[in-house]
This record gives sequence, structure tokens and C-alpha cells, in this order.
Amino acid sequence: MKLKLNGSFAFTLFLSVSLLQACQNTVQNEKQSLSETRFVALNQLKNIKLEVADDDAKRQVGLMNRPSMADNAGMLFVFDEEKPYCFWMKNTLIPLTVGFLDVNGVLVQTEDMQPQTEVVHCARSAVKYAVEMNQNWFKSQNVEVGTQLLKVSP
Repeated sequence: MKLKLNGSFAFTLFLSVSLLQACQNTVQNEKQSLSETRFVALNQLKNIKLEVADDDAKRQVGLMNRPSMADNAGMLFVFDEEKPYCFWMKNTLIPLTVGFLDVNGVLVQTEDMQPQTEVVHCARSAVKYAVEMNQNWFKSQNVEVGTQLLKVSP
């Protein structure tokens, strides 16, 4: 028995196989990315898990496109140099509070940020770290400006 394929069926088959391969590659890349994720804990605060964004690629993506985040989870942004960094919420689906930390790991400022906005939230002074948590986390944990959140070794 000889099977004859018309052009549109062959194209559809080719497109389907290509899409399947692309999806498989995306899943493999996401698994690899998750396996490379580092977590740290905040100083004296138990049960806190922070993903570490310590390169440009991770910092640019941040917490974008995540529909939710565990109560005691967040992201620690580690910058190469100390300066007043800015954050925005484009493509970020959950309300967050960003805490800016100086070179010693001391909280110097917090800013509440609304989902999917392009309002820029900047540190008022030079910082080396930032921590994004669910909105109001810092208040609910009584973490105030002046609290050392990270133990930084020289």
C-alpha cells in the first residue's frame, strides 16, 4: 500500500514535529535552570528561601511570569558593584516589596510594587543587594530599616 501525502498535510506534520521539539528543548532548559538555582537564608530568619539572581540573565528575568510565590520565598539580587539600582514590575504577576540592602547586608529601604506596572522603584542610596518578597512581608515579619539581613564576609 502506497501512502500519498499532500502538501498541506506534510507541512502540518513538519510544523507539529518542530513545535514538539521546541517544547522539549524549553522543558529541558527550564529543568537545567532550576537545577542551577542557588538558595540562601536571611540572617536569623528561619524557613526563608531566596533564589539567588547573581548574573545579568537572572536579574533581568527576576520573578517575572510567576503566578504565585510561597509566603517565605523570594529572590536575592546580588550586584557586581554598589550603586542605586532600580526595579520595575513589567510582566510580574504578584505584588512584591523590594528591600534594598547596603554592602554590609543592612536593610536601608523598602518599596511596595504593584504587579504589571512600569513604575520605577529606585534605591535612594548605593546598594549591593536587593531582596524581593511578597508584598508586606517585611512589615509582617517586623523587619525594619537598619536590620542586618545578610551576613556578608569581606
